[in-house]
Amino acid sequence: MKNMLSVITMVFVLGLSSLAWATIYDFEDTINYGNEIAYYNFTANGSTDVRIWTDSWHQNLDGINLDPIMYIWTNSGNFVRMNDDNETLETLDSAVLLPNLAAGSYICTIGSYNNYAKGSTLAEGFLYDGTPPIPIGEFSDQIVFNPNDTGYYHINFEGVNSVAPVPEPGTMLLLGFGMFGLAIYGKRRCSFKEA
Repeated sequence: MKNMLSVITMVFVLGLSSLAWATIYDFEDTINYGNEIAYYNFTANGSTDVRIWTDSWHQNLDGINLDPIMYIWTNSGNFVRMNDDNETLETLDSAVLLPNLAAGSYICTIGSYNNYAKGSTLAEGFLYDGTPPIPIGEFSDQIVFNPNDTGYYHINFEGVNSVAPVPEPGTMLLLGFGMFGLAIYGKRRCSFKEA
C-alpha cells in the first residue's frame, strides 16, 4: 500500500510539473515610434523547446497593428536568432522556435519592420537608433504604410521559466525621482518629530 501511494504521488507531481512548462506568458504593448525597441528578459532551463511569437498583425488585417521584427540575444548581447515574417503563421508576424535552447538568460527585442539590428551584438544597436522619433503612423518604412497604425503588438513566450518586460529608461527615471521624493519627505517628517 505504501509503495502504491508513493507511485500515485510521483505520477501526480510529474503531471503537475509537465503542466508548468505548458505556461504561455503573453504581453501586450505599443511601439509608438519607428525607432523604438521593446525589450523582454527571459530565462530557459535548457530541457525544453522555446517558442516566441507575435500575433498582432493578423488580429487586424486592415494594417493598424505593428508589423514586428523580432531578435533573440544572449544575456551578454550576442545574436541568437532573428525573424521578420514567419511563413508558418501565414501572417506578417514574427516567430522563432529555439529547440532545446541552452539554459540561461536571454533578451528578446521587438521593433517595427525595417529597424534591423546593425550587427551581431545588441551593443551595435539598430538601424534607426539616434534618428528623430517618427510616430509609427508616419513611419514610411512600414511594409504597409497606414497613418492609422496604432503600433499595438501582442507577444507570447512558451517553454520559458520566466519573462519580464524591461522598463523604458523614462520609467526608471520617474521611479527614481519618486523614491528620492519619498526619502526627502521621510527625512523631513523625522526632523519635525524630533523638534
